[in-house]
Amino acid sequence: MLSCSRFLTHLSLASCGIGKEIMLALGEGLFKNTKLQVLNLRGNRVKMNGIKEFVRTCFQNGKLALKQIDFSQNQLCDQGGYLLCKGLKFISGLETLNFRGNTLSEESGDIVSLLVKENRSLLKVNLEMNLIKP
Repeated sequence: MLSCSRFLTHLSLASCGIGKEIMLALGEGLFKNTKLQVLNLRGNRVKMNGIKEFVRTCFQNGKLALKQIDFSQNQLCDQGGYLLCKGLKFISGLETLNFRGNTLSEESGDIVSLLVKENRSLLKVNLEMNLIKP
């Protein structure tokens, strides 16, 4: 879908039961699409293999236009949160990041804090309903 339309700016795959294959296709599509601004992957239980493909795309495609990313309700653990933040730092125009309702703990909170410091465009981060203590 992403590789077919160079002009697609919003994509919601919320609660679609996304697996490894779809995340691989999404990664490939993101590599070719430089217009997508909003990506909603809420409620999919995205696994580590899918996260790795997404992060690989972030590393390799310096032209990503993503401004909003929603990874809420995906049962992300600290390892997934850490890996995602490592990739997201390469998206220079990212403004909103939603990690609400995962299983992220203080370790992930630290890496998100570092992401906010490194990425000056990031204006809104949602970490509600995780295991992070204030």
